[in-house]
Amino acid sequence: MRLRSPLIFLAVISLAIAGSASAASWTDTQIDWPGYSGDPRDVIGIPEITGGTYVIEGKALSAITIDILAKPSGFWPQLAPGDLFLDMNADQIWDYFVDTDLATAEGDYSLYEIAADVTNPALYDLGSDFFASGSRGYQPVSLKDGVDRTDTGRTVHMSAFDNTNPAGMENRQLVFSGIGIDLEASPFYFGFTVNCANDVVYEPGPGVPEPGTLLLLGTGLVGLVGLRRRRQS
Repeated sequence: MRLRSPLIFLAVISLAIAGSASAASWTDTQIDWPGYSGDPRDVIGIPEITGGTYVIEGKALSAITIDILAKPSGFWPQLAPGDLFLDMNADQIWDYFVDTDLATAEGDYSLYEIAADVTNPALYDLGSDFFASGSRGYQPVSLKDGVDRTDTGRTVHMSAFDNTNPAGMENRQLVFSGIGIDLEASPFYFGFTVNCANDVVYEPGPGVPEPGTLLLLGTGLVGLVGLRRRRQS
């Protein structure tokens, strides 16, 4: 098939990029959220959050998978997932949160728009509100009920949180899917922990390329096609 117009080719490439789905892995590298400090250990007891995966569809964040290493402990039945927080432009202001209501059941949970300062502990229920000891008690777990929020009218699906006590070491996953929030050029951040706050997540995710970057990519591909055609002639 002969390429009659580089512009048509460029348009096709741009549409393919915009509609593509991709996955990117992340690793738990932070001990605390910004502005919080205390115990220098990354993990205190259970559970251990090791990393996970972002799923990007086109220019939107579609899903976040959280990998959990489960170790035997009698405390497991007391554990529940905290809220999922999203800072879409990396300015240390949470823009969205998924209200898990500390539920463990699989289901659809409300997605709210917020403007909550990551570093302000007065806005959050802390680990010490759920466990008197043995936790990173100063760390946020969920947004307090009285904090301003706007219901987006949408929900995010959460897989079941397995809080049964394993017989041995066991790999588990918690998946938030159907997020559908558009990404910006800058990286986004997400925050998460369970109600004991024994292991805390505050990790960046990829932003989307600027339109100019996509244009350069497409132009480069057009150039490669043109070079190939000249070599063949």
